[in-house]
Amino acid sequence: MLPSFAARWLMPRLGRFMEQHPHIAVNVQASHTLADFARDGVDMAVRLGRGGWANVEAEKLMDDERFPVASPRLNRGKLPTRPADLAKYRLLSTDDEPWTPWFKAAGVKLPEPTGPMFNDASMMVQAAVDGRGIAYARRSLTEDALAAGDLVRLFDIALKADESYYLVWPKGKTPAKVLAFRDWIFAEKKRRPWRETRA
Repeated sequence: MLPSFAARWLMPRLGRFMEQHPHIAVNVQASHTLADFARDGVDMAVRLGRGGWANVEAEKLMDDERFPVASPRLNRGKLPTRPADLAKYRLLSTDDEPWTPWFKAAGVKLPEPTGPMFNDASMMVQAAVDGRGIAYARRSLTEDALAAGDLVRLFDIALKADESYYLVWPKGKTPAKVLAFRDWIFAEKKRRPWRETRA
């Protein structure tokens, strides 16, 4: 799975799977490349995409959306109240998820930020938690920090992500350990009702 999803979504929850299934050895591989199930010895994967992969079973785990988030302590708590105010702040982004589509949806004409730029979204989210700027981030990667009050969502405007998270495993007879993880991760997704802190 992507390093960002592993770090921000899976790892805070994985202990519960290991407690429920102590007989299943867990080996998490975080990578930006697609796993080759035959070559890599991988039982299953979480992929971000549109589905339709050959020779695998794929079940949509979750859709996602993006919106600006910031630490409530940023700028001594004086956070932007209008999208146009973002021009006065340091904006954090990843190299594959630019701010420009959100600016357009918000009706503001701002240039694409030039940095800080991150090649992994989990680092960007952590920088926002640390008060280093405002991040344009995925809900899936910020939901725990929002629920804990480490981040706040700044505006109601969100853009649906083009890609969704899918649970993927090889076609054929499905091993019991794969079914156990599948059942657990879908139950985990529903475990906590969504809560978020607004600025």
